[in-house]
Order: sequence, then structure tokens, then C-alpha cells
Amino acid sequence: MILVQLVKYPHSSIEELFERVAEQGIRIEPQVIEAFLNHHGLLKKIPDTK
Repeated sequence: MILVQLVKYPHSSIEELFERVAEQGIRIEPQVIEAFLNHHGLLKKIPDTK
């Protein structure tokens, strides 16, 4: 579910991903999402510039 939301909304923050997954009835803490993305090399290293 996290990866689906990340693909749909690639510029989402960890908190935004948490909220979207929670809307689906899945309770995963933001720290767990961050650790998952970091473990798989999917965590953004540099924030987007506007």
C-alpha cells in the first residue's frame, strides 16, 4: 500500500503517505514508513526545490 501511494503521489512527504494509507484503514506509523523507504533506497535525500 505504501508503494502504491508513493507511485500515485511521488512528491508526498512521509506524513502525507501516512495519512493516505490511514485513509485506507491501514495503521502504519510514520517512522515505519520512513524506515521502509530508507531500507529500500526510496527515501528522498534532497528536498524538492520550487
